[in-house]
Amino acid sequence: MVKKIYKADDMRHTPFRVKANHEFLEKEGFIFTDNEEECDLFLSRTLENLNHYIKKYKNQKKYLIWTHEPRYDTHFSNKVYVESSIEVDIMNTYTNEIYVNNYRYCNLEKMNSINLRSFERSKGKLIVILATCKNPVSLIKNGIELDLVNIRNNIAYLGSNLSKVEIYGSDWEGDIAIEDSVKIARQQGIPWAKRKVEIMKQYHFNLCFENTNYKYYCTEKIWQALEANCLPIYYGKGNAIYEDFPPNSFLDYSEFNKPDLLFEYINAMSIDEFNQRMNRCIATVNTIVSEKGRFNALAQQNKNIVSRLKQIFA
Repeated sequence: MVKKIYKADDMRHTPFRVKANHEFLEKEGFIFTDNEEECDLFLSRTLENLNHYIKKYKNQKKYLIWTHEPRYDTHFSNKVYVESSIEVDIMNTYTNEIYVNNYRYCNLEKMNSINLRSFERSKGKLIVILATCKNPVSLIKNGIELDLVNIRNNIAYLGSNLSKVEIYGSDWEGDIAIEDSVKIARQQGIPWAKRKVEIMKQYHFNLCFENTNYKYYCTEKIWQALEANCLPIYYGKGNAIYEDFPPNSFLDYSEFNKPDLLFEYINAMSIDEFNQRMNRCIATVNTIVSEKGRFNALAQQNKNIVSRLKQIFA
């Protein structure tokens, strides 16, 4: 029997968005409706957007939160109960059904190894960060802090003061950012990702770890750095990045834990070490590219959606 889904928000950037291919849902008997009264399930990226419908329909309907954004929903369980008895299903970063490997956002082609003779790019050993400055919001699971924004901001601000880091992006204090790269890309009519890579090609090091630290939450950041042959400075403790990258490839900030130690290490790095680290990263990319079956993140994600919907209506 066909089950009808009503979107309680626009579900942008998700498999449920308006222009997405919904064949994987339709062939399993799940379709969308614009009539809330006839729907079987309300779908949203946040609990806030479901609250109105929960109050109105109670247990007459089913409810599902689906989001790949780690701060849109921070429940660590796959179900929560509202008003004690109304069940809301959760699919988010922490339920291990959306991010199933490290390369959901890896769209690279096979790369050539490098053999630089010197730090020849115009910015030398300066570190670049391209990001909006966000306010850190603590998120703790099992006594472990998952937020990385505070650490990243500290590196950026201290590094900028020491002339070790150059910042691109919006909302940084004191007008220390060189440019708002998103705004410039929009003015030029080009994708922001293209502008980011253009900028990174002037540098050898990119501070690019995630906002939130969790298994398989690996976004485009590290892959875009590698596209520009820019050595990633990533945070590798507490996630699954080493399932694909070998030790001594990217610079792992969790091994330093103090900005000064990171800056000192980069200052002392030889071009031979840089080449070796970059080539280990490039080898990782080429392994992923050559093993086509490993690009299964989105397909597995869609299977997990169908599986959960079937469980909801079982």
